[in-house]
Amino acid sequence: VQVLAIFDDLDTILLMIPLQIMMVGLRWQLGVIILIVMVLLIIGWRKMGSYNMRQDWKAILFYAVLTCGITQAVYLVSKYFYGEDASIHIEVLLPAFVLGMVMRHKHIDTKIEHNVATSVSFLFMFLVGVSMPVFFGVDFAAQSAEATTITGAQPMMSWPMIILHVVIVSFLSNIGKLFPLFFYRERRKRERLALSIGMFTRGEVGAGIIFIALGYNLGGPALMISVLTIVFNLILTGIFVVWVEKLTRSAYELEQAGK
Repeated sequence: VQVLAIFDDLDTILLMIPLQIMMVGLRWQLGVIILIVMVLLIIGWRKMGSYNMRQDWKAILFYAVLTCGITQAVYLVSKYFYGEDASIHIEVLLPAFVLGMVMRHKHIDTKIEHNVATSVSFLFMFLVGVSMPVFFGVDFAAQSAEATTITGAQPMMSWPMIILHVVIVSFLSNIGKLFPLFFYRERRKRERLALSIGMFTRGEVGAGIIFIALGYNLGGPALMISVLTIVFNLILTGIFVVWVEKLTRSAYELEQAGK
């Protein structure tokens, strides 16, 4: 389960590279970004779980600030020397991911750790919400006329059409998560289904990708559909959790009855 969850996030992070190629073009800065990505992945793979680092909430918060500061420093320095259009953007998701890989896992199960983790997650999702573009009371016709990107210049859809697209995108993305059903044949189908459903939810990585899109001035109906799809899946998280619990509980009862 952990391996699937890790690679599920990793392939999403790696898809940022072709996104940057489409938005920036084949510049030398992109070569630097690809090189840094390759080096980080090699370090993460070879040094996985090698470093016995502190992992209490204070240390994790320090690592987060340090990682964010380094990536921001790279951007500001490159912007100072080469300008905004030629600056080097190292998205913070991959360095943070690799840092988590090289740390030797420690299970710290205390009330303080749970409270801090919950508070940080709540604060992050709150900041994600307030950072999203405004959809109500906006003159989309004027906005699309002033847009500088192809997606931003697209005419806005009607609300029923947007809702239909949100449902379809959610359905297709979650259907793709059912791929583990075809493997792990030694386990019951309901266990494999529970594993797949547990990967349905969208969280930090999806929000990070939207922030990157906002940074490139992408907009229009595609951005609105993406934001509303994440919101829709987050709302459904409770249903997914209950569904997984029922499937795993019934699988356990069947296994106990068969002994």
